[in-house]
Amino acid sequence: MMLSNRLQAVKNLVSPCEVAADIGCDHAYLAIELVKDHIAKRVIATDINAGPLKIAEEHIREAGLENCITTIQCDGITGIYADTIIICGMGGKLMLRILTDSLKELEHATTLILQPQSEIAQFRNGLCELGFEIVDEDFVIEDGKYYPMMKAQKGQMFLNDITATYGPVLLKKKHPDLKVFLKQQNAYLTDLLEELKRFSSEKSVKRIEQIAEELQLNEKALRLIETET
Repeated sequence: MMLSNRLQAVKNLVSPCEVAADIGCDHAYLAIELVKDHIAKRVIATDINAGPLKIAEEHIREAGLENCITTIQCDGITGIYADTIIICGMGGKLMLRILTDSLKELEHATTLILQPQSEIAQFRNGLCELGFEIVDEDFVIEDGKYYPMMKAQKGQMFLNDITATYGPVLLKKKHPDLKVFLKQQNAYLTDLLEELKRFSSEKSVKRIEQIAEELQLNEKALRLIETET
């Protein structure tokens, strides 16, 4: 079974564990590969929808892993106890709500593998407020889309605007795909700013200020990545 580049990168962030929980498992491709490669001894695969979970169960049976992978239809991680919790492909606001609503379950978990699709900076800051620090990150380009992902463990971490937006570990690694993203974003924001300056309404002035701040942050991140160490 071939994982997508995104799911392969997520899998690479998972350390060997007794029990992993794949929240929103879709068709259970990741869960199956985690067991087959002896990364997780057992996996709890969950999804809020019955349809994808039924397909996941078929894939699990085909792989002969019914004794190692348990499926549960549920919303979030309430009542799910695992060493490693994996949540991918959801909006950052939703993911943060799921984590915040499950503090008891988070006490049991030692590691979180997370791939938010939106509100990335707010999500990273929220993760810190929950008592987790980002210990590793990856950044994947797939089908023209960009996917940041992170590995978090219990601990304290301070983020500023740049590290919250673009990732403390990604910036430290000078991740090449992040550099590609930053350059494309820089060009887009520059063009957008020039276009907005043609207008003079109150609404456009506020938008200009916002885009100018985003561009300034982008340029700072680019300088960090392009600076030789």
